[in-house]
Amino acid sequence: MTQENESVVSLADAHQVRLVMAWLQASLNHARVQWHATTHNHSLQRSLARLMSLKRQAIRALGKELGGCQPVYLVTPHTPSHREGMPALMEQNRLLIRRARQVSKTLQDKKLIHLVSYWIAALQMEVETAALTWRRLR
Repeated sequence: MTQENESVVSLADAHQVRLVMAWLQASLNHARVQWHATTHNHSLQRSLARLMSLKRQAIRALGKELGGCQPVYLVTPHTPSHREGMPALMEQNRLLIRRARQVSKTLQDKKLIHLVSYWIAALQMEVETAALTWRRLR
């Protein structure tokens, strides 16, 4: 790639996007725990699998946009247990979406704004689908 084709991302934008990536990673880990706890329900497993796949894709795409950067290291307070269940997972996902929206409002780079907004919208649709699946099965 030539120098003029590369977008220059500010350090502040890069840090904010890496923070979104870290939130996605923490949320992905929480979803994995819940996925293993729902082995009895195939509909819920499929919905969670799609949600986890979307989060992995978002982490890869955002990292690639930043030139292969890794997420910011976050210390999570505890490992969620399967007893917390789907309500805790859905609330965590909604919190992730709210945080990512706030971050997207602070970004300066137009391409990053578009990319983060795209993944927020995709994640929101998948979270709502998973929540509907869970409500239907209760």
